[in-house]
Amino acid sequence: MVFDIQDTFAASIKPVTTRAVLKVNGEKYSRWKSISIDQSIVQISGSFSFTTANIHSGNNERWNITTGDRCEIEVAGKTVITGYIDDIDNGYDLGSHDITFGGRDKTADLVDCTFDVNPEPEIRSVGSFPYVPPAGEGEFKNLSFLQIIEKLCKPFDIDVVLDTELLSDSALFAVIAEYKPETGSMVYEEIATFCQQYGVLPISIGDGTLYITRAGSVRANDTLEAGVNIKSASLNQSDRERYSVYYAEGIAKTTVFNQKSSAFGSLTDDYVKRYRPLYILAGEQAVNNAACQRRAAWEARVRAGASRKVEMSVYKWTQTNGDVWPLNGIVPVKDDKIGVVGDRLIAGLNFTIDSTGGELTRLSLVPPDTFALKERVPVPNKKQTAFDQLRDLRS
Repeated sequence: MVFDIQDTFAASIKPVTTRAVLKVNGEKYSRWKSISIDQSIVQISGSFSFTTANIHSGNNERWNITTGDRCEIEVAGKTVITGYIDDIDNGYDLGSHDITFGGRDKTADLVDCTFDVNPEPEIRSVGSFPYVPPAGEGEFKNLSFLQIIEKLCKPFDIDVVLDTELLSDSALFAVIAEYKPETGSMVYEEIATFCQQYGVLPISIGDGTLYITRAGSVRANDTLEAGVNIKSASLNQSDRERYSVYYAEGIAKTTVFNQKSSAFGSLTDDYVKRYRPLYILAGEQAVNNAACQRRAAWEARVRAGASRKVEMSVYKWTQTNGDVWPLNGIVPVKDDKIGVVGDRLIAGLNFTIDSTGGELTRLSLVPPDTFALKERVPVPNKKQTAFDQLRDLRS
């Protein structure tokens, strides 16, 4: 059988000009066959993948793009990712010859890398592995929450920005006597666990910084409404990762001979009727019972929110006012088809195009108080839908 290569190429999908721009090495690229741009308040680092026709035969040099290059991603004029090119895939078949560029935010280094107690390699002696730090090295003493986060991010050239709404939160500026990251732990794991103690979120907002904020810091302009702008919607309910009671144990520091004893906290999820306990080792970050209580509360609420996942897709990447859908924004929802009515938090965004270049946005939604620190998790209310039961709190 003989293939007519020319005919096959003619039938292949052609790149189209889009509002998604890859800016790298002084060049701008906006013609793509396929696009996927992801942002999430759960995953600290946004990611992207762009595929287009490879107009240059041979290797990637004629594109002037290599792995490790700094780059920016714009969606409808807004910068949503500032980071690096991680992957380049160059391949062909009988129908097409494509090249794909993939990458992530600068904050991806926090996800990938472990904490280095001594970020100055030249100080170490050659062949000294594993490195054993001197006593006290790698510990942070008499620093505030914000200062510790800045110390963790500094080796990666990542600035930490605090939401102006949090400037009045004195707990974020209180001095912490001692903090020591777990040996071998990923930097982001340290940051995320630390932030949980204070009920704040470490997220990436597209400018290459680590942004410390609370959930629902902005409101969307548009409403998501069935029969109006919702293309598709789904509600997935699962209690597999939800528990009836959450126990958190940390290490409480005392002033008597510098001894340490256990600190505890617990929270009950009244929605789960069976006995399903979860024990959490909060480590040295939870230095007293109050911190352990906050850790248990955070775990319970996040799992409760994740147990009722809503996915909605709409046409266009922007709202009717021209703004891109806001990550970590509150959006009103009116969808009686799946029983979701009321405010929801935009926990994730995915920007794509269809085969004709049409824009699509998939929004991942959770109850607005999923990431809030409160003493109780939602309990059932017979007058509401199953999903809305998650929003009620027993004081």
